[in-house]
Amino acid sequence: MDRGSHTVSSESLNTEPPVRNWRTRLGTLTKWFLIAVLAVFVLALVLPILGYSPVAEFVWHLGFGWLRFVKTNFEEVDWRWDRIAAGVLMIGVAGAAGHALARWWTRQLGGKMMWRLRWTLCGMVVLGTMAVAAISFAGIVHQVAWLGGEPWVADASRAPWAKVNRLRQLGMLTQMFAEENAGRFPADLSVLRTWAVENAEMDESDFNKLCLFCSVGEGTPEQWTYLAGGHTVDTVPAGVLFVSPRPVNGRWLVGYFGSGVEVLPEPKFTKLRVNLGAK
Repeated sequence: MDRGSHTVSSESLNTEPPVRNWRTRLGTLTKWFLIAVLAVFVLALVLPILGYSPVAEFVWHLGFGWLRFVKTNFEEVDWRWDRIAAGVLMIGVAGAAGHALARWWTRQLGGKMMWRLRWTLCGMVVLGTMAVAAISFAGIVHQVAWLGGEPWVADASRAPWAKVNRLRQLGMLTQMFAEENAGRFPADLSVLRTWAVENAEMDESDFNKLCLFCSVGEGTPEQWTYLAGGHTVDTVPAGVLFVSPRPVNGRWLVGYFGSGVEVLPEPKFTKLRVNLGAK
C-alpha cells in the first residue's frame, strides 16, 4: 500500500498484542500466589525478631491458621457418603443437561460453531469456585464480626498486648491437653508443662514465660491464676481457665476454654467471681 513516498505493508499495520492463552494466565496466577505465600512466611519469621509478636501472630494465623484448623477438625468430620454420592450425581446430571442445552442452542444459531465439552467443564469449575468463594467470604465476615465484638480487641489499648497474647497461647495449650486427655484439664500448670515439653509443643523456658502474668522485665514475677484443675470440659465453671492475679488498669484479664480472652471491668468481674464460687 503506497502513501506518498512511503510503502506500508499489511503486516506492519498489525500491531495487536499476541493473545495470551489460558496456560500463560494460569502460570502467572500461580507465580503470584507462591510469591504471596512466601511473603507471608517471611513476615511471620521476621516480625517476632523485630519485636512485633502480635502482628506476627496475626500474619501467621491469617496465612496458615487454616492448616491447624483442618488438622484439629478433620477427624471429627462425619462423612455422609450417600449424600456425597447424591451431590456428585446431581452435579453430573446438571452439567450434562447444561451441555446438551448449549449444543442445541448453538445448532439453532445455524453457524459452524459447536459447543465444546471443555467449555461446559470450565463453566462448572467457575460456578464451583464462586460457591467456595461465597462460603469463604461468609466465614470471614462472621469471624471478623466475632473478633470485633471481643472485649480484648475493643479494649486492646487498656490491656497490654503481651499479657493478652500469653494468656491466649496458654489457653490454647490447655485446650490441646484436654483434647488429648478425654476432655480433662491438667491438675496444675506443672502437669501442663510436662505434657507440652514431652509432646514438643513448646520448650520449658518458653512455657515458663507464658505462665507469667507479670514477667521479670515488667516487675515482680506473678503467675496466672489457674482455675480448671481437676475439671473437665463439661464441668469447668463458666468455661474459665485462667484469670489475672490482679487488674490491669482497672480491668481483669480472663482466659476461657477455646482460647478466648476477655478484659472485664471490676463490676463484671465481681459477677463472674460469684459464678465461679468466689475462687
